[in-house]
Amino acid sequence: MTTRSEEYCVICQAREIRKEANNWCCDCGEGLCLDCHDIHVNSKLSSNHDIIPIESYKQLPSSLARIVNYCEAHKMKKENYCQYHDKDCCPACIAVDHKSCTDIMLLKDVINAVKTSASLSTTESNVKDLQSNIDHILADRQQNLDTINEERQRYQNEITQNKIKRDTKNLITELLEKTKVANTLAEEIVAIKKYATEYQVYIGSKLIENEVEKEANYLRSLLEEGKLRQNRLKLILNRKLSNIESIIRTFGTVETKIGETSIVLKRRENKQAQIMSIIPNIDKTKISYARQKKKLLAQGITVLPDGKMILADSYYNRLFVINKNGKMEKSISCATIGNGPLESHI
Repeated sequence: MTTRSEEYCVICQAREIRKEANNWCCDCGEGLCLDCHDIHVNSKLSSNHDIIPIESYKQLPSSLARIVNYCEAHKMKKENYCQYHDKDCCPACIAVDHKSCTDIMLLKDVINAVKTSASLSTTESNVKDLQSNIDHILADRQQNLDTINEERQRYQNEITQNKIKRDTKNLITELLEKTKVANTLAEEIVAIKKYATEYQVYIGSKLIENEVEKEANYLRSLLEEGKLRQNRLKLILNRKLSNIESIIRTFGTVETKIGETSIVLKRRENKQAQIMSIIPNIDKTKISYARQKKKLLAQGITVLPDGKMILADSYYNRLFVINKNGKMEKSISCATIGNGPLESHI
């Protein structure tokens, strides 16, 4: 976040006098020297304007510094808030655009104590979560890149991971830029808490929350599109190695194996963190039975919360526990009457 250069008194400039501003009127969006400030606060038309020290104004993010409580369409101060349209209104706005709205509130009641409100606290927490998520993903991607480099050393003659490295490096570059965005948002939160008026905090927190949501959606898209899955290298040996008399042209190939992600995104909504996870699709799960091929008569299947499955086999009167990778973990004998278990239920 950068600070602005010197500001000069607008009223004095209109009289062709160059005088440094000591205060800033947030309603007028203008700098005031000490003399003009005294006149401004004692004037009937501007006595209720929000005025802050010029040093506080210079510390505000540029996106908030020029925010004024002023309706550009009707040249009047905004004094009300329409809950239905989620919009600030001046008296003319109410008469023209909100005649039928019944949930009009005084703006001063809406923004009262906004700096200490739960909304700003939630936005600040979301910014911290965004920073934490980006740092976590950045570290995870860097660790993944280090792992690829280690595996490349082991399989140097067979490696074909240029695309993996390029994609991962590009993602790291993007995440470094996202880190800058998140850090800027965090700086802006600190600045508006220390220097902004209630109205600027009210508007600024909305702007920051929108930016947080946009960046959080980007992180969620990485997870949903499978870009955060762990990249691994797998060596597949040539079957001809078992016959030493055969002519072997290659010792094998190296393939890319995509594993599950180890990333869990943090996001506070109603004081609870939402955890995104990928549930295996039962239609895509292949079950393997690492014994001799025998007859199997499956009558029912149940999926457990941890992704494991229970398969009922009425031929051998057993229940088979299958893990998430489709491998059988164990079998359970059933003392049954008739043809064995017909279904499995949890």
